[in-house]
Amino acid sequence: MNKKVLLIAGTALILIAIAIYTRVKNSGLPVKIVETQNRAVEKTVSANGSVVSKNSVDLSFPASGVISKIYVEKGETVSKGQIAALLNSSSASETANALKDARDIAIRNKDIYIYDHRNDSQESRNSNDYKLQIRKYDELISQAEASYQAQRSTLNNYKITAPFAGTILEINKKDGETAVAASTVIKIADLNNVHFEIDLDQEDYGFVREDQSAEITLDSYDNGSFNGKVTMLTRYAQKTATGDERFLVEISIETEEDRQISLGMTGDADIIVEKTDQEVQSLDYDAVYNDGEKHYVWTAENGVLHKEDVDIGLRGDLYTEIKTDLSGKTIVIPVNGTNQFKEGIKIKVVQ
Repeated sequence: MNKKVLLIAGTALILIAIAIYTRVKNSGLPVKIVETQNRAVEKTVSANGSVVSKNSVDLSFPASGVISKIYVEKGETVSKGQIAALLNSSSASETANALKDARDIAIRNKDIYIYDHRNDSQESRNSNDYKLQIRKYDELISQAEASYQAQRSTLNNYKITAPFAGTILEINKKDGETAVAASTVIKIADLNNVHFEIDLDQEDYGFVREDQSAEITLDSYDNGSFNGKVTMLTRYAQKTATGDERFLVEISIETEEDRQISLGMTGDADIIVEKTDQEVQSLDYDAVYNDGEKHYVWTAENGVLHKEDVDIGLRGDLYTEIKTDLSGKTIVIPVNGTNQFKEGIKIKVVQ
């Protein structure tokens, strides 16, 4: 009895499968028609990044000490060479003044010696003793001058000056606080000279060249992109925290009056690494297939699917250049995106 039930159930399943197959066979696999279009085909390299300044630096004192005065404020625009902060340098200044006095005394001693021997005969002033004494004075003056200049140069360690014209971004100390040598006190950047900075892996980096055009989309603006151009490629890789090697790329960014570009803005850059010289016959990227040896498309003829070999040009991000003349051909793609196409099967075009 159980065997009979199983036999009946199995037969029913086979009949259902045959019915479904027959329906698909008779009605055909659903497909959509796609048409070639003339357009420019582009291939890009994309990466996210941020707006950075061409000139940006953390300023610190070379020496440690108590800050006597900070002369700038956050957001202030400064000129090149402008003093931004000073350390208390009273002790160093006193030492410099003392060494200056010592130098002046050495110079005066030589002048006095020459004055005291002004009436000596020419023969006496040409004597070895006279010349030796003058040479001693000159050596003392030279030593005193060197000591004074060396001390004067150390006074530069007690001040911070702007290395370029820019804007003060951060101030980390106040008057009267102690600054440790080489610790950041002030951060300055040139906000009039900014660019977009990205990093690429080795594969993408190999496609990029200087002067290639780019389109930059900033997260702060949703009304279009900014034009740019690749201006610098690093010649060495930098390792990330995960051990990956990345290459830094700088892209200029064209400013616009109604959309201010600010330091730190983030976004994406699409670098156009290859582009057709003019509009060409093309298809959507997914409409062109490859079997490992050649490229092809699927065409429909009298409700039957056919494989059509094609020669391609540039395979871009969205479209593929088609060099084969496909005039009069009806090109189709799967409706559901899954390629179940086979040569000779029946198809049905759907909208």
